[in-house]
Amino acid sequence: MLPGNFNNYQNFSGSNSNITNNINIKNVNIISCNDSSLFNHENNNKNLLLLDDLNINNNFLRNNNLNNKINYFNNNNLNNYSNNNENNNYKDKFHDLNQNLNNITFNFAQDINKLNSSINNPYNLKQNSIDIDENLEQNYFLNYISNLKVPLTKLLMTKKGISEIEKILYKNKNIDILLQLLNKEGLTKLMKNKFGNYFIQGLINNANYEHIKFILFLISSNFVDISENISGTYVIQKLLEKINNVELRLLVLKSIENRELEMAFNSNGTYVFQKIIDRIPDIERTNLNEIIMNNIIFLSVNPDCVFIVEKFIETITIKENKIRIQNIIFMNCLQLANNPYGNYLIQFILKVWKNEGIGDIQNIIIENANYLVQQRYSSNVIEKCLEIFGTEKRKRLIKSMCLKGDILELIKNQYGHYVLNKTIIYIEDDVKIEIEKILNDKMPEMNKKEKSKSKKFISLLKDNGILKNKGNKNK
Repeated sequence: MLPGNFNNYQNFSGSNSNITNNINIKNVNIISCNDSSLFNHENNNKNLLLLDDLNINNNFLRNNNLNNKINYFNNNNLNNYSNNNENNNYKDKFHDLNQNLNNITFNFAQDINKLNSSINNPYNLKQNSIDIDENLEQNYFLNYISNLKVPLTKLLMTKKGISEIEKILYKNKNIDILLQLLNKEGLTKLMKNKFGNYFIQGLINNANYEHIKFILFLISSNFVDISENISGTYVIQKLLEKINNVELRLLVLKSIENRELEMAFNSNGTYVFQKIIDRIPDIERTNLNEIIMNNIIFLSVNPDCVFIVEKFIETITIKENKIRIQNIIFMNCLQLANNPYGNYLIQFILKVWKNEGIGDIQNIIIENANYLVQQRYSSNVIEKCLEIFGTEKRKRLIKSMCLKGDILELIKNQYGHYVLNKTIIYIEDDVKIEIEKILNDKMPEMNKKEKSKSKKFISLLKDNGILKNKGNKNK
């Protein structure tokens, strides 16, 4: 047994003692024999600690030469007191103390042998250490929360409170406790709070599968409301990044059931909707696919929803669904091309599916190129076609745009004129010669402004090496 100062410990009764702090030899002080209470056996029992009660690790023994302290005490202090005639009355008690110290040395030697033998089994030793550390951390966290002067949810809505909680939170058991304390109402409030949402995002980053599942379960009835909140939308997107199996994906789909379009048309919810499409394979979201395809035109002409359709097109793998979408887009192609948001969808489809069964869509654009190039939004579609079409389709497009209609009207139109200037580098010689002939034939009927624009366009063709053969003949 070892006398000492154990102010930092509690309940040292037998082998089932609960030690609430890490044991460090620096905190164990061998008391001086000047303390006469040491020799009071009745009081002494309260200040003694059995070695069996201590969980001693190898570092503890290696870094603290306790045997030296014991020997020093035994060889010096005890002998000094024994040689003092004034203290002869205490010799018997000193003898008991000496025996106790010898027992300590023997007991520690036994513990050292046990620890040396445990070196061959480091896994168990490490596992026990981890369990002790987690229990201590968990107890500390619970004590901290119980002593808060303000409600936990309110504390986590402040920068300072978040900083304090984060310092002691990120242990699995502590996250378990925190989620149970916050419950559904607390989580929802924090997710919608301008500061609290950052705390929840950090918690999600450190959460395991069970934590993510528990969070989804708690907020399932408020999933859409949180998604439509300016702060909550970021939390839900972060949560969706941790969705990695069928069980969690089905839980997400269940949470938005019957409110899909509401969320899609919301300026914040639309980002969550896109993330859901991105994270859940199309084969698992049958009902969601059906809703999107039934409303694809309405979604495509809305500024908050057009990117949902693009994400849907990008991720779809079911052939039947792809063919169905292509047919819907074909029947509404001109309407979408001339829409401020739908034209982006047409451009996206032409780029992503350029070699995947969209010949009908390409053909209808080529046939109406002269009309489309003169419109504000659809002129963007023609410009995209010039960039991505192959040689043959591009040649058909240019002929339809320049020769099928009135080339003079095209030059006069602000949108058509802009696209024509970009078309020059793609125009082949036979088409260029035909364009010049048409413009020269119409020249007598033109007013001064129209003549100026026509001559400028012909000049641009020549400056780019066009009509060089005709130019040589004129020379």
